[in-house]
Amino acid sequence: LMLTARVEEVDAVMGLTVGADDYVRKPFGVKELVARVRSLLQRRQAWTSAELENTGSAGVAVAAPDGASNDDDELATPAAIVRPPLTIDPGRREVLVHEELIELTPTEFDLIYFMARRPGRVFNREELLDHVWGYDHAGYARTIDSHIARVRRKVAEAGGPRDIIQTVFRVGYRYRDDPDA
Repeated sequence: LMLTARVEEVDAVMGLTVGADDYVRKPFGVKELVARVRSLLQRRQAWTSAELENTGSAGVAVAAPDGASNDDDELATPAAIVRPPLTIDPGRREVLVHEELIELTPTEFDLIYFMARRPGRVFNREELLDHVWGYDHAGYARTIDSHIARVRRKVAEAGGPRDIIQTVFRVGYRYRDDPDA
């Protein structure tokens, strides 16, 4: 979360482009700051069991790490999404390409994990902002483009498919439902 006295739009875009989850300009109200911090913290919490139930849909292979079960108790580790060559492990917040760990920012991880749970579904930028950044995020919709580009680059550098997240012209983005193709 960037707190700054810089008020130009270009400064906010630059901050968000280099990885900030949110950008707040001075002067700001304490209530707004608290709401933005709460939103950031909520995004970092584990996915609810209701959301995890959708993880196994659309042919996504789901494996519980270390033999753990997918119990509904609140301490259960969310199952990893295994779609070769990628493995996305929400419990460890890690993405592996060909079993090689790639370094993602927390927002990049949240973005790929959210989309991978629903392969093939198209999300517009506003939906991704709502689901990954939080409903009260006042960021720019084009911030999504920068994060998607970085995720694609990092996956490709590790030998994975560059278009694991596909652009749907004039609509938004989708996680490929056929990563082996």
